[in-house]
Amino acid sequence: MYHFLKDGARRGNLVMRLVLLILTINSVIASEHEASPSFVGGMFYHLSWSHISTYRGDVSGISTGLGGKLAFYISPNFRIGATGFSSNLLYDRALHSPSSYITTGAGGITMEMVWNTGTFRIAPGIMFGGGSFEQLNIISEDGEENTVNYDQYSSFLVAPQFSVEVPMSNKISVAIMADWIYGNSVIQGNNFGPSLRMGILFTH
Repeated sequence: MYHFLKDGARRGNLVMRLVLLILTINSVIASEHEASPSFVGGMFYHLSWSHISTYRGDVSGISTGLGGKLAFYISPNFRIGATGFSSNLLYDRALHSPSSYITTGAGGITMEMVWNTGTFRIAPGIMFGGGSFEQLNIISEDGEENTVNYDQYSSFLVAPQFSVEVPMSNKISVAIMADWIYGNSVIQGNNFGPSLRMGILFTH
């Protein structure tokens, strides 16, 4: 019992030293960035490469959609926020009208480190959240009736992200973000990424 408490005390002391070190670094950085922003948010248009398994075989293509994000600065070099987006991939356009499709809707909490080079900001981060996948695969058409295969499922999602933000003014930045979606219920053989998101961010 004594050794357990002694080891616990050592671990607690180590954690306290680490916390103090992080706070010290943050205070030094904050003193160098007195005019650091408090939050950032905006809209994104995205292109995403998708490879999915369907009733007719594997399908690859570019999905498109819209999304947005809002993040609050905890320190000049760290921010926490939320993001959400939806995308749509149409396929079999030449065979069917309307087309077969797969749609993705996702969102979650984001955590990002931020480095300001003076010319632009670099922000690697990660999203934790959830999403829904809906797939309609048209097998055949017969007049007004279609034979289809329909699937819908949800998943916990993790998406590593990497952003580059170029300030146009003190309040507006052009941002380019790349990410890749992973999920515990993503069907084997389906691939959602990489995605490239381009948008405008407003800073306050």
